Amino acid sequence: LFRSKDQQKYGETVAYYQSALDKLNEAIKQAKGQPATVQDALKFTMDVIGGKFNSSKKDNDFIYHETVPALDALQPVKGAPLVKPLPVNPTDPAVTGPDIFSKLVPMAAHEASSLYSEEKAKLLRDLMSKMDAKNEILDQFTDSLQLDPETIDNLD
Repeated sequence: LFRSKDQQKYGETVAYYQSALDKLNEAIKQAKGQPATVQDALKFTMDVIGGKFNSSKKDNDFIYHETVPALDALQPVKGAPLVKPLPVNPTDPAVTGPDIFSKLVPMAAHEASSLYSEEKAKLLRDLMSKMDAKNEILDQFTDSLQLDPETIDNLD
């Protein structure tokens, strides 16, 4: 659009503005039931594009007298990069700011939970080793009695 204006192709400019108006009318029809801010933004855009269309059409009709080509004959408008992306490290505190979950569970609570789990596991290991030792002593005692295993299991 701006390339057409820069190259003084005023007929193309009018065609592009006409296409923009058609697309805006379609967008306004589809925006029924959307929030008022969306509809207001579309109406504002319609006013701006409508004013530019009217101005370009008058300029072309009274000054330049160029033919307005069909939209199909024009090159599609390509998007232009408006900003240059910057690399971002998401783990950098300067970029992300302070940890928002730092005060959710204090570090002391995490440490206490870890110590509790460690002590619990140590007690369970100690009890299991004592139980295994007692079972071993019991097995040795029953072997020293030289009892028949079938008679021990069948007490009836």
